[in-house]
Amino acid sequence: MKMKLKPLYLLLIAIIWVASACSLIPPLSTLTAEPEVQATSAAPELPGSAQPPVQSAGAVAAPDIAGGAPGVGGGGDVYPQSPEMVVNSFLAAYQDNQAEMFPFLSASRLLAMPEGGMQAMLGITGNLEGFAIQSAAVSTQPPAASLDVGMVVDGTEILRRFQLIFEEDRWVIDAVENPAP
Repeated sequence: MKMKLKPLYLLLIAIIWVASACSLIPPLSTLTAEPEVQATSAAPELPGSAQPPVQSAGAVAAPDIAGGAPGVGGGGDVYPQSPEMVVNSFLAAYQDNQAEMFPFLSASRLLAMPEGGMQAMLGITGNLEGFAIQSAAVSTQPPAASLDVGMVVDGTEILRRFQLIFEEDRWVIDAVENPAP
């Protein structure tokens, strides 16, 4: 038995098929709308916690930047979420644009800035060619962190210890020390 469909039925089937395929496409308003961003406050990171590090897709030049400070790492106004990310952002700003280093400093550190500025605070002269965090210790009560960072300045390797505190819901650098060898 041969089945013959009338052209009207074929047209009806085609319309239903197109309509069902179109229902899978989201409305145009959802495709052009800005994504919702929920503000969260950064809490001190617990050592050994199961929380994954927060990173943005814009963190290209400096590793472990979650957006960076305004203008750092192309991230706009998202502040780094961990002590390691703050130090990375701070030193990346030193290499790129030293004016962008100030948001990473505590209020007391800003008030007690040495006469030589950032270079005097870091105890370096010359170009910062690279850096790597060698160790980090984070405490939650009271919130504090200590990071040893190896830096290469004009071909010479040096070590600095960054002391961070949790101030106004974010990690900030409170002191930079030259640890004894």
